[in-house]
This record gives sequence, C-alpha cells and structure tokens, in this order.
Amino acid sequence: MYVTLTKNDPNVIQKIKDSFPNAKIILVDNFGFDIYPFIKIIKRINASDYDLILKIHSKKKLKDRKKILKPLIWNKKTFRKAINMFIQNKQLGMLGHKILIIDGGSPEENELLLPILKKLNIPLFIYKNFIPGSMFFIRSCIIKKLQEINLQDKEFYYIHTPNIHYGTPAHALERIFGIVTEYEGYYIDDTKNKLLKFIHKLINIQNYKKHKIIKFFGIKIKLKRKKNLT
Repeated sequence: MYVTLTKNDPNVIQKIKDSFPNAKIILVDNFGFDIYPFIKIIKRINASDYDLILKIHSKKKLKDRKKILKPLIWNKKTFRKAINMFIQNKQLGMLGHKILIIDGGSPEENELLLPILKKLNIPLFIYKNFIPGSMFFIRSCIIKKLQEINLQDKEFYYIHTPNIHYGTPAHALERIFGIVTEYEGYYIDDTKNKLLKFIHKLINIQNYKKHKIIKFFGIKIKLKRKKNLT
C-alpha cells in the first residue's frame, strides 16, 4: 500500500502504520488534486509486480466517499466481486462505481491532452467512458503505458482558481486513464445492476445546447431542438 500526504503529520502517519504496518508513506506537494499524487506513485512502482492497481483518495463528505467506495471496497464481499469481474473478463481494463459518457471535453482540457497523447502515440479522438471521482481498479499493464512517458511535475502547474471544476492539467489527466484503457483494447465497466447497465448501454441520452443526442445500440441520432417561436 502506498499513501500520499501533503504534510509530515506524525499522528496521521502513526494511525496509518497502526492499521497497515507495511504502508509506504510519500510526501507530495499540495496541487494537482488526487491525480498528481497518483502519478508520483506510478513513477515509483514496478507495475509488473501487480495484476491490478486500486486508486482511492480521501473525500471530505462521508456521503460522497460512501457512494464511490461502497461498490468497490466497502466490505470483503464488494471487494471480491470487483476482483472476480477482472478474473472472469480478461478484456476488462478499468472498473469504477459508475461511468459518465463524455463526448469530447472542454477546449482547455483537450489542449492540455494534446502533448500527453503525443507522448503516448495516441491520436486525439472523441473520448467517452470516464469514471467520475477517479477511484477505480485498473490493470497494471495500462499503468505501464503511463510509466513510459515519465510525466513531469511542471505538466501539472496551473494558475489556481478557487472552486475550479474543469480545465486544469489534473482534470485532463484523469481522462487519460480511460483513453489509454480503451486505446489498448480493453473496456471500462462499472458495478451497476446488470439490468440497469443494459438499459444504460442500450439507450444513452445526452443533452447539448443545440441538439439532443440519442444513442441507440451505439448509433448516434441527433434531434434538432424546436425553434422558439415566441
């Protein structure tokens, strides 16, 4: 287990060691949200030593934490279920509590993605499956691809804006995990009920400013909104 902290707090470190004596504590700078610390860990480990990697991070609100962690590692049953999904499905590359379907991203994020995708030799394309909250299981072979490009600290720097929700290097990079997963031929899944998951994949409706997009059996149908006659 690797744990990142933004400050050397002996009390917190001792609590971690009491529960996980072999945990490795890494101090990191306080920027890049939860993505920068994860990249720092990726750069230190030998991905070949693992089959799966679990990424989790702290959430101040218990409600949010429970919603994201409950389907993954809330107890032994959910943990085993998640592991078994990977054992039974060799093409499953990434697993989270739910998937958001995102066609493209903000202009800022796409611009930030370009140099990273170039390093990965992946062309910019309209990416989709994205796990919100960035807590997930992922196959180590996918993480290996990110190790190859050796991301630098400077790639996470940005002008801080309070309550910013998009457009930073960290926001762009959290989408990289899904992009690499699918580009390598794996798929992303969530822990939804099978029936709900089937309905979710069968018909996915997304609203945009000018159009309503209906996705039926993977086929996109654009419906123009009626003009306002008033």
